[in-house]
Amino acid sequence: MGSFELFAVGNINLDITFKLPRMPSLDENIRSNETWIGTGGSAVNYSIAVKNLGYPIYLVAKAGRDAERLGLLEFLQNAGINVSKVSKSDQMDTGKVVVLLLMDSDSRILITYRGANDLLGIDDIPCNQGKSFYHFASVNPELVLAFIERCKEHVYSYDPGGWIFVNPYGVIELSEYVHILHVNRIEFLNLQERTKIDVTELQRIKGVPEIITVKRGDEGAFLYWDGRKYSGHLETSVQIIDTTGAGDAFDAAFNMFYIETGNPLIALKHAIAAGTLKITRIGSSSMPHRNEVSDLAGKVYVSRINSS
Repeated sequence: MGSFELFAVGNINLDITFKLPRMPSLDENIRSNETWIGTGGSAVNYSIAVKNLGYPIYLVAKAGRDAERLGLLEFLQNAGINVSKVSKSDQMDTGKVVVLLLMDSDSRILITYRGANDLLGIDDIPCNQGKSFYHFASVNPELVLAFIERCKEHVYSYDPGGWIFVNPYGVIELSEYVHILHVNRIEFLNLQERTKIDVTELQRIKGVPEIITVKRGDEGAFLYWDGRKYSGHLETSVQIIDTTGAGDAFDAAFNMFYIETGNPLIALKHAIAAGTLKITRIGSSSMPHRNEVSDLAGKVYVSRINSS
């Protein structure tokens, strides 16, 4: 596909993760066995994953008035993320998320304060003049569509996250304008049931989006491309530590290896490997590196299946 300048658009948070032996009762003081504090938010997680795969990237997000005190932008800059496109609000604090993990389980509870993330607007997103690849992560589909209409000639991928539950018809409309749509299994089913529209049939008829991926947890992922459906899964099991950010790792690896090779099947193998590696470590932005992803991708099996 050639070379692009890369942009990740979405949320920036301070994440605090606690690993617990069980969920506490009301008014109970329970001790955590392991903790993690760091940067989070889907766009941040994606950016770090992309950087760990060997690519420079701009983060586009809205930080709060406490961002300097928290040191989030300095940390990201030191990690190699270009934060020159991060705007700051003097009205609200930076977003924050508390993640409660259960030991020996993939269950979790997320407590979210969105803060300045809700203030991200079209004027905060730069329309780059050069050939660019924009990934929008958990961003309102109406904002993404407005930006694409303003800044047309680029490649776009989109992971709507929770916006599928808030504005499913907006996601359907936007799917005709993006090149790659990333969703997970629950989001995919909800989108189809709420709108009564088969997005894979829409893709088959209109050819858009070019690619749809459906992340399926420990069952791997589906890929819809060129009128065909493919299934990919890892041929070995791993210990689940923290699933937070696994979808962002998947998106980053898929997009980068697709840019690099032009082959969605190769991209799918590396995406499943990246998502799998992420769940083996605590922390939403604790992303794997390229050599790890490439090694594990050799154990991912991809096959074409007949029905869609």
